[in-house]
Amino acid sequence: MGVVIPPWNFPLAILAGMTAASLVAGNTAVVKPSSETPTIAAKFAEVLLEAGFPEASFTLLTGSGGTVGDALVSIQNAIHLVHRIARRGLRINELAARHRPGQIWIKRVIAEMGGKDGDHCGRRCRPR
Repeated sequence: MGVVIPPWNFPLAILAGMTAASLVAGNTAVVKPSSETPTIAAKFAEVLLEAGFPEASFTLLTGSGGTVGDALVSIQNAIHLVHRIARRGLRINELAARHRPGQIWIKRVIAEMGGKDGDHCGRRCRPR
């Protein structure tokens, strides 16, 4: 099972790409959109159904990130998590790293880093 938690400021591309990747790989997906963008996720769920994905292949779950998101990340049989690193992202990584009783796999976390990606500065680089 994949858990997809897309950010509020990029609500469709990450949602669509990561949910579709989970489904076409034969996994189920639980999608928890940002509290600010549930309508976009609901429309995407309609598109998945129209495309022929079975209703049981994914679940759209809305609610508070602090409550619903933490619960999803703590599910013992979630094998991969997709989210955007932000203030909550560190909490998601922490929860995913904890081993749960009955957990078989290590949870794989795919983190979209946004504008926090590293840069390389060579000898000729000057501070601004």
